[in-house]
Amino acid sequence: MGIVTTVLEIGEMRKQFALDFQEDLQKIIDKYQRDDPYYLLVYADILDNQIITKIIRLKAEPPKMIGTMLYHINNKKGKVERLWCLPIDIPRSDEVISLKEGLEEVTKSAKDVPIVY
Repeated sequence: MGIVTTVLEIGEMRKQFALDFQEDLQKIIDKYQRDDPYYLLVYADILDNQIITKIIRLKAEPPKMIGTMLYHINNKKGKVERLWCLPIDIPRSDEVISLKEGLEEVTKSAKDVPIVY
């Protein structure tokens, strides 16, 4: 019995995360609907012992980073494309870098300040 309850709770948490993320993604797409194509980098961070999801809006495609998802948004074509989803617990190739290293690289190379949602 306990195993079934745990599985259902995990499934419910995953479902709620997906619903919350879809809602946040739609808000961003609506807000920037007149902008040129852009990228949304999604990752989790810990703030005051709570895990929060952060979304950074970028003009250029960042390097692949472990623990991130990347979307390419083209409102003029009405297209949202997920380019990658790289969980922390997967084997990775040399082209995939750590989140910490990647975020430093992204912020240094950004032409303007990334928007964090």
